[in-house]
Amino acid sequence: ERLSGVEEESPLAEMEEAEYRRDLTRRALAAVKGDFGEQTMAAFTRHKVDGLPAAEVAAELGMSANAVYVAVNRVMTRLREEVDG
Repeated sequence: ERLSGVEEESPLAEMEEAEYRRDLTRRALAAVKGDFGEQTMAAFTRHKVDGLPAAEVAAELGMSANAVYVAVNRVMTRLREEVDG
């Protein structure tokens, strides 16, 4: 049963929205990349994009898991600022 006034999105509309979000994310990442050092961006990419656990990223990059979380938080904050304008 459908709720009055609520339309379901078509699969095509959902795919277009997902592609728009991916493109927006790619552009925002490109815009903020220069604001951070290599290790910060690597921590962000390996944890948030590649989906590796923070402990694994930390061992890989020679930093603490907490430092990975801090790096991810810094990049995410900057991405939100970029996207929100």
